[in-house]
Amino acid sequence: MKQVKQQARLLSLSCLVFLASFSLPALAQDTIDVSSDNRVALGIKTVELKSASSLEHVKATGRIVAPINRKLSVSSPYEGILLEPLVVPGMSVKKGQRLALIYSSDFAALKVERQQALLMVDHNTELAERAVELGEIGLRSVEEVDEANHEARSSKITLSALDKRLNQVRSASGLGRFHIIASANGIVTHLNAQAGDPLAKGAPVATLFSGNSYWANIAVPEDNIDVITIGTVASLNNTDMTGTVIAIDPETDGVSRTVSVTIELPADYNWRLGGLVTASFLTSPPTQSVPVPTRALVRMSGETFVFQDLESGFKPVPVTILSQTEQTSFVSGEVTEGDHLAVSGLAALKNVAEGG
Repeated sequence: MKQVKQQARLLSLSCLVFLASFSLPALAQDTIDVSSDNRVALGIKTVELKSASSLEHVKATGRIVAPINRKLSVSSPYEGILLEPLVVPGMSVKKGQRLALIYSSDFAALKVERQQALLMVDHNTELAERAVELGEIGLRSVEEVDEANHEARSSKITLSALDKRLNQVRSASGLGRFHIIASANGIVTHLNAQAGDPLAKGAPVATLFSGNSYWANIAVPEDNIDVITIGTVASLNNTDMTGTVIAIDPETDGVSRTVSVTIELPADYNWRLGGLVTASFLTSPPTQSVPVPTRALVRMSGETFVFQDLESGFKPVPVTILSQTEQTSFVSGEVTEGDHLAVSGLAALKNVAEGG
């Protein structure tokens, strides 16, 4: 503690020596002379100005979701009972893989109906062939032969329709039992029923996430929504990754007073459905402006200044703020890319500049 107090006294003394070395207000001077030792003592640090093609104007948080065409619901085509789920959420599955075992009396009845339809196909096909033979020797009329052929074709169409319905699932051993199967490669995100649960016809049994594309739904305050348009780019989670706005809800949420903005996320990242993501929407900066750190701005005599580093000292330069965020301000004035501005130790520089 004694050492800290001594350091504080030395810093205070350095400030007094530094401030006492000026007799004229710096606003009337070209440069505030600051030695290397005084820079260190006063904690003055600088940053170099760089160009910026965009401005982080709005920052908001939302959740990662699956695109509409990438979330698939696997349903039971028959009323029945779920006997056994064969997958769990998070499991990767292949197209055609079994997902659950189901019993259905409707399925059992349909299997019986198919057997009857198959017998009918054989019977009508035989009758049609016989009618053709008899027609060739004049024992059947053209109309009778056509009718027999029509019946044979109709029975085949009926059998094909039954096969199409039955092929929606995969038969399992045991009367009335079948497996529902995955319609595409994907990851199981939800199981909508458990063993023993009754299932209505068309009821979803499992939900799959197919593909490697992701969206994010971001809740943007309605006061900021006007600067965002379709195609606006957003930086993600304070990294170099960016997403693109693909949809903006036309309605404002009446409770939160936010607007839902949908962003398409980059595919080459390990996103997780339901996870949080922070988006900083990038908008075009004002024309003929220079981005400076907001912390570099100082108010003096009713105007805004920055302290430009001229190596031998610092020059107070008036600027006009055109647009501003918490981190960056776009200004106009006699500053340009490559300039170095003070971002700390500003209180001492301001004191001298104001003739303190």
